Amino acid sequence: MSGSHEDRMSLLRLFCLTAVVLLVAAPATDGKPIGLILDRVSEYRADAIWFFPGINDSTLAYDDGDWDVGVGVCDVDMDNRVAVKFADFSAPTFIREGSVFILSLDPDPSLPGDPLSPVEMSLHSDDEGRPGDVVSGPYVIQATGLWENGGEWVSASFDYLHESESPLWLQVRWPSSSPFMPRIGADAEDLDFQSWAGYSSGGVDNWQQFPDYDLMMRLDVLLSTRQFPIEVETDIDSFAIYSRDRLPLELSPANLHSITLGSVLHERVHVESPDNYFCVTSWRRGIEGPPSDIVHMTSSGGSAPPVSITPIHFESFVSVGRDSTGAVRIRNNGFTVVEYEFQLIDSDPFGSDDIPMALKNSSGCLFPGQTDSVVLEIHSAGLEIGEYWEMAVIEFRDSIEVFLPRDVSIHVIVDEQTAASDEHTLIPPQCMLLLQNHPNPFNCETTIHVENVARGEDFILRIVNVLGQTVRELMPLETSGSNLTFSWDGKSSSGCPCNSGVYFYTVSGRNGEWKKMLLIK
Repeated sequence: MSGSHEDRMSLLRLFCLTAVVLLVAAPATDGKPIGLILDRVSEYRADAIWFFPGINDSTLAYDDGDWDVGVGVCDVDMDNRVAVKFADFSAPTFIREGSVFILSLDPDPSLPGDPLSPVEMSLHSDDEGRPGDVVSGPYVIQATGLWENGGEWVSASFDYLHESESPLWLQVRWPSSSPFMPRIGADAEDLDFQSWAGYSSGGVDNWQQFPDYDLMMRLDVLLSTRQFPIEVETDIDSFAIYSRDRLPLELSPANLHSITLGSVLHERVHVESPDNYFCVTSWRRGIEGPPSDIVHMTSSGGSAPPVSITPIHFESFVSVGRDSTGAVRIRNNGFTVVEYEFQLIDSDPFGSDDIPMALKNSSGCLFPGQTDSVVLEIHSAGLEIGEYWEMAVIEFRDSIEVFLPRDVSIHVIVDEQTAASDEHTLIPPQCMLLLQNHPNPFNCETTIHVENVARGEDFILRIVNVLGQTVRELMPLETSGSNLTFSWDGKSSSGCPCNSGVYFYTVSGRNGEWKKMLLIK
């Protein structure tokens, strides 16, 4: 859109020029971890998540670094603003600063203001697709006149910890003394349509989307990850986590909770008393830096596993003289790998005969957000008409602790001949099963079997390390009917021997099921 400031319905004034922009490097850090938070994952455990400049820096932007257009909002009420919406956050995210590319253009000297005039920058929450409440700022910023390639990046520090995945808006507002200057650079290629212009009229905010370009406004952030360490080059030797049940929290060996490698910005911590205080420091070449802010967490009793189990009460109706097959599904709702083991126990609350039953896939490990199925092969063909009960227990653990076990009841009802549609079979008898590798642990070579695969499909075994990086992808060594056999020689796809350690594997078509194996040299 284009037009003059006398035309109320035409918000935007464009000046089409071309230039190349040089990115501004992030400032050096003083060695202090920032943005420490504790996110509870069970009653006596938490995720300690912190941020450190130089390890997980990132810039959120929609422009490509080249400006094509100079933008100004031209509303006569002179409460002119532009804003850019940033979404798809991986919470939590630490917002360090916002920046805008101000142009050296002064296309109309008769208008008040010039390229050196100040503007206000602020960070806002989202309000139904428009800028909402201010979460940081506003801060007055202005160019210094050190122009490069037709403009200058000007920044404001926010230091805001964004703990949700909701969008944020970066806003620039022109003061009434210079409502049309300075101009802002915009990119007219590969549009993302996240830039907006706004003004106020009669106390009502009006926002209109830019249809032809993306504003050169950016957020410099520190990201975090919950699943895998961040593997980058850094001169940080390690981070130290200190905790105490009361203040002051001193950096002493008595309060040292744990030490983790410099590239790990997320660690599970125990919450061992009703009141807990935590802080983090960093080490560089044997020198400990200043501590982060102290975070307080209050605990309560219990230690349930971060999983969901479906069904918790398994029930199967089967016709007399027939076998049955079912499954109990386990989903990992936490943020680390959880191991499980499904076991049948002798405890029978109703005094009935045991159910002849075999288990497949009774143990394994689940990545965050993934689901596995324990297959129950119920040999009910030899049972008489009646009801039968069995009890099972599922044990869970992760790299830090053993969780409380969960009970599952199994109820089988054998009745007269029943229509097939009336029988409760939770999974088809031909359910593909990914089995544990053998031998495990292994030294040179290990074998992995997959049973009950669908005919006519191609299957690939994928092996990853603890960082989630793919190490090797393998085709079946042999196929026998509906069964597959894979063999891994402990080498990467480039033919290099892999290091000793834990590796995970899955096969295409298993809906995210993973199993763990241990390579020992």
